[in-house]
Amino acid sequence: MDYNYCKLKHGTRLLTIPRKESNSTHIAFFVKVGSKNEVEGEFGMAHFLEHMLFKGNKKISTQLRITKKLDRLGSDYNAYTSKDTTCYHISVASKYATTAFTTYSNMLLHSTLERKKMKREQRVVVEEYNKMIDNVMRYATENVFQLIFKDTVLGRPTIGYVPSIMALTHTTLNNFYRKYYKKSNMLIVLSGSIPKDLLTKVYGIYGRKTREKIDLIKTQPKLKKGIHYPIDFGTPRELDIILHKCPSKCNVICLDKRSEVKQSNIIVAYKINGIYDNDNYVLKVIGQYLGGGMSSVLFQKIRTKSGLAYTVTCDIELYEEGGVFMIYAGTDGVNCHEVVKKILEEVNKICKKLLKKSDIKVCLDTLTGRLQLEEENGMNVGLEYGSRALFNAEIHTNKKLTNDIFTPKNMTPKKIKSIANKYLTPKNLYVSIVGNHPKNFVKKLLK
Repeated sequence: MDYNYCKLKHGTRLLTIPRKESNSTHIAFFVKVGSKNEVEGEFGMAHFLEHMLFKGNKKISTQLRITKKLDRLGSDYNAYTSKDTTCYHISVASKYATTAFTTYSNMLLHSTLERKKMKREQRVVVEEYNKMIDNVMRYATENVFQLIFKDTVLGRPTIGYVPSIMALTHTTLNNFYRKYYKKSNMLIVLSGSIPKDLLTKVYGIYGRKTREKIDLIKTQPKLKKGIHYPIDFGTPRELDIILHKCPSKCNVICLDKRSEVKQSNIIVAYKINGIYDNDNYVLKVIGQYLGGGMSSVLFQKIRTKSGLAYTVTCDIELYEEGGVFMIYAGTDGVNCHEVVKKILEEVNKICKKLLKKSDIKVCLDTLTGRLQLEEENGMNVGLEYGSRALFNAEIHTNKKLTNDIFTPKNMTPKKIKSIANKYLTPKNLYVSIVGNHPKNFVKKLLK
């Protein structure tokens, strides 16, 4: 989809991705704030504030009234918080677009943040934290980020810790809200059918378009230092976590001993560059080859041929200051060594040997096919483009990715091998394992 990108009078940026044939409108409010913006006394605040904005504002006083109004529109709505972003999104029939936009705008700009509602919601978020602890795959991922970005602002879990959540005060909540929920710190994305009355409402609240140029950022900023807590800080149960440095083959292995867990949940992760680096598109091709589906090399090797795991996947997470390339597998504890070995074998092959052009072509066909499917979902496109526009990163449309980037001419065997050797190396390698293992297990893992 083509898009239009501009800055409004009050500093808000507006990204529109029109589609005339659509009968639905997709709206996303991006706020440039996440857990990396928190200081001591605020850990977990960005995510907690996301919860609180649904609790009532000057126009609609309660959560029930807000959700009843949104449900009555037949809308699909939600919100999320990450380490650097808070996003509120809603999809709705176009005739209700202006009502949905106004409701969300009032939530963001005019929240009342009542003290008594805050206390109740703190208990709710603690239960969400407990749920995260029980989601072993997600917890293993949090361990990886705390390993790779230790002592930096990306090194803490977005949700915070139980003590920090319960210690949040009404004063710090209001101060955080006033500091970051300003029009100048927001990006609005409109995708699909964009009615004229919706644009009129946007301009009425956030100002008309300006001619101010929006400069793209191409240089990755340095990671800011942050206060680091041990990985098991604030968890609702005592966890036995062992960190083991292996200078020859890996930076750090994190063994999170959980006697109640039946599987070993393994994440083999590599530190990579952030959203401004186009090397990540090559890494997406590598990720597709390794663990992008049921025909991928690791799925075939670990599940189909060996029967060692049910799930084998590959994923990439990117931020301004850096990113993580992750391979996940879940297996019986006795097979943990073998699964890690097989993962590293395939990664090493990519670094040492040129991939066949035919294998690369299969990966490219898969990636471009998915991009075409995403074009049918206006919200997915809006969130993807918006997540880059928020940080002034270049937006590559799905058309450009298909025609110029994910092509055999651009993704050559030599280029893929070069990028693999640049990032998928022992110096960038971290391993996180959550399972029921003895303490000496870590020392034997990479032998």
